[in-house]
Amino acid sequence: AELQSSPIMGLARSLLPRARGAEQVLRMERERLRTFKVPRIPSPSAAYFHASIRPAHRPVVFNGFLASSPAAERWTFDWFAETFAGQAMKYVDASGPKPKSVEGTMDAFVRRIQSADNAHHYYSVARNFVLREEPFARLYDDFVLPEGFVSEARHRRASQMWLGPGGTITPLHFDTSDVVFSMVRGAKRVQLVPPCELSVWGLHHGHMLEEANFTEFQNEGGLIFEVEVRAPDALFLPVGWMHRVVALEPSIT
Repeated sequence: AELQSSPIMGLARSLLPRARGAEQVLRMERERLRTFKVPRIPSPSAAYFHASIRPAHRPVVFNGFLASSPAAERWTFDWFAETFAGQAMKYVDASGPKPKSVEGTMDAFVRRIQSADNAHHYYSVARNFVLREEPFARLYDDFVLPEGFVSEARHRRASQMWLGPGGTITPLHFDTSDVVFSMVRGAKRVQLVPPCELSVWGLHHGHMLEEANFTEFQNEGGLIFEVEVRAPDALFLPVGWMHRVVALEPSIT
């Protein structure tokens, strides 16, 4: 009786119709997406990107997005090893039961992922913040985005780099901002789950979905779209779209 008469319960009852309406909208969106295929288009102008692509809130592959960027030609694993030989860096070591951050040098890291049978255990990921430290910050000068996509200040503050071998897997997760996932070298397969796929949210325990839960979601017919992104192309990932990424070969992203 106390629960039934509480102000919180009264508020919950008043919000229930709105919640049910929102769920119905999401179910309709899910039905509309059943026939969706990730389109591939030539690299768009910034004006078209901001006026049409972002508001549509759909993933899109931009063919040749980095074709005119110096990084597309210059950045190779050997180039990184030679240019930053002896330079300290951090990377993820997932060879044990729990991934850990370790310190090493860029040339030793490159040799390790080029030669080891279990190279997929070693990965320089966004949270290593390589680009925030000297001398790696100068890499921004090689990474030239089409004009107007993002301000220079925003580009340098928000950009991250992934450097790793084939076989690495980033479990299903979502980001809190729009992302232009740009391939400088190599190729990755991206599996996408739209935010209207309500069943996947119940499987989440934290930021990333465990691989076993992703398999369960797949087996139960979850809505998943798949696309291969190869350098120098890019994939626009709208905020809230969940994605799982598998490196098909040694890649720089």
